[in-house]
Amino acid sequence: MKNTIAIIALFSLISLSAEAQKIATWKGGTPGKSTDWNCPTNWKEGRVPNEFSNVIIPDISTSSFSYPIIDQGEIEVQSLFCASSARLTVKNKARLVVFEPSTNGKQIQNQCLAGMGQVFGRTDTIRN
Repeated sequence: MKNTIAIIALFSLISLSAEAQKIATWKGGTPGKSTDWNCPTNWKEGRVPNEFSNVIIPDISTSSFSYPIIDQGEIEVQSLFCASSARLTVKNKARLVVFEPSTNGKQIQNQCLAGMGQVFGRTDTIRN
């Protein structure tokens, strides 16, 4: 019985670590969907960010020239960093929620949390 409980506990820990924070780096440029946030091939890691993702929007002015746009729905991410020349657009029917892990609690107001890139649209910061 003790072995069964230990195995279940170990499996639970492994499952939780699989959902641990992940980096998600924008690259953009997928033909026909070059600015689509929800297109997996627009992300370097090949997956769309989720609430466990630390999102990075780098300077892509020398590559795809396609910065992300969130058209609709609510998107949740753990953190957000934009390069100084980067931008992220959140359209009227969309909302971006950032679970900012720092304790400063600043709201996103036309800039990404850790950079100086521009964020346009409905964006909220929620402290853990």
